[in-house]
Amino acid sequence: EKGEGGLQRIVALGGVSMLLGMSTTGGAEDRESALEQLEQISSTSQGLDSLQGQERDLLHVLVQVMQSNQPQVRLRGFKVLVNLTRDERLAPFAVGAGAVATALQHHDRRQSAELEAVIMCLSNLSWLDELHELVVQCGFTGQLVSLLNSPRTEVQAAAATVVSDLSARRELCPHLAEAGALPPVVALLSRGNGQLVEKGTKALSSLVSIPQVAHELHQSGRLEVLVPLLSSGSATIQLNAALALGTIVSHVGERARFLRNGAVERLAVMLTAGNLRHDGILYALGELSEDAGVCGALASPHSPWREARAWLVARVQAGESDLDLRRRCAFIMRRMAHGRPVEVKHSMLRDGAMSAAMSLLQHEEDSTLCADLSFILYDLGSSPEGLETVCTQEVISTLVRLSEHPHEPTRACAVRLCGLVLARGGAEWVIQSGGGLIVRTIGMMAASLHTQDPTAVTRSHASALALPPLPPGAGAP
Repeated sequence: EKGEGGLQRIVALGGVSMLLGMSTTGGAEDRESALEQLEQISSTSQGLDSLQGQERDLLHVLVQVMQSNQPQVRLRGFKVLVNLTRDERLAPFAVGAGAVATALQHHDRRQSAELEAVIMCLSNLSWLDELHELVVQCGFTGQLVSLLNSPRTEVQAAAATVVSDLSARRELCPHLAEAGALPPVVALLSRGNGQLVEKGTKALSSLVSIPQVAHELHQSGRLEVLVPLLSSGSATIQLNAALALGTIVSHVGERARFLRNGAVERLAVMLTAGNLRHDGILYALGELSEDAGVCGALASPHSPWREARAWLVARVQAGESDLDLRRRCAFIMRRMAHGRPVEVKHSMLRDGAMSAAMSLLQHEEDSTLCADLSFILYDLGSSPEGLETVCTQEVISTLVRLSEHPHEPTRACAVRLCGLVLARGGAEWVIQSGGGLIVRTIGMMAASLHTQDPTAVTRSHASALALPPLPPGAGAP
């Protein structure tokens, strides 16, 4: 019988079992005909529903059929498997019963139709972790990568889906790299097809976590391939591009290049967009901010740098910010503050970075975050403009409290800043704020100086005299 109604009639009469029997015991023509009808039945959701309870028998038949020496019979078996793997209820059975492994091992690599059927099957199953290991175990990785260059967009997209999902398993990434996945993955990024670009960007963000792959990309001269994708209309593409960029920079450097080509500025724009996840963007900015030029740009009074800087300060202390977000923001701010030109520090001071760090330290106990905040506080507080803020009653009192913080980097930061107040002649203000023990601690530190360096006192004396004196009324209650 022809048509969907006829197929339903066959199913209703129990004809599936008959078709399964014909698929393995009949002549070549009968086997192909039976498999063709099974392919048609399994091509609809209603037909797949009718196969419930017969999965094991069907998959057992397919395992035999896909090993046939008759090409047309074998191809029909592959096509039925493609249909079955579209159903999430049946898909795990296809892997568990060995049907997918049989398809990977027994397809004719010279027959494009069989190869394409296999990749479509893998694409349907790429959400299963078991499949990824099976692809590697069956030695299909090389063929999978080669299909990224297929002239057929449908096949290329299916291969890209599998490569993208497989690359998310970091332990399997080396297998893709060894199969030469980098060049075809990079080529996907310029195809203009949104789906291919999205899959390619995701795969690349994982592949470049392997240092050799990042260096290979650098040597190929395609290092800037991700920069245009930071302006993509797809949030997924933008975020994966940012993540890949940060990973590449961590391995090969070239931070100044990404400042010149506009990538850093684009990341600053993305940071304040309000509709994107921030982890990948902050990771990339954190890696890039190791460069003095990048920190100088972030300190600029102009847009978008001003807005990005204000965003970092606001998020590091916002009540709704989680610990991970605070850590990432503080990490970038620490790099901006440490050893940078005074202009950078003054920009951060005007944005409230030192006040934010000091405020958060008073109730924060995470050791990683406290360490970064303490470095921010000291680096900004020891700058000329910051020291004027430090030498006030409110700040000195806060530093005295922080000198008893449970984390040592914070205690050290508070004592060192109080030491600068002492060096400016403000011992009275520290003591009045309850910092008598701090004065004694600093005295003990001075007494513990190594006598082998007799010039240490002379240098410290000169440095103290170089500090401006306390202005009248500084630190007064």
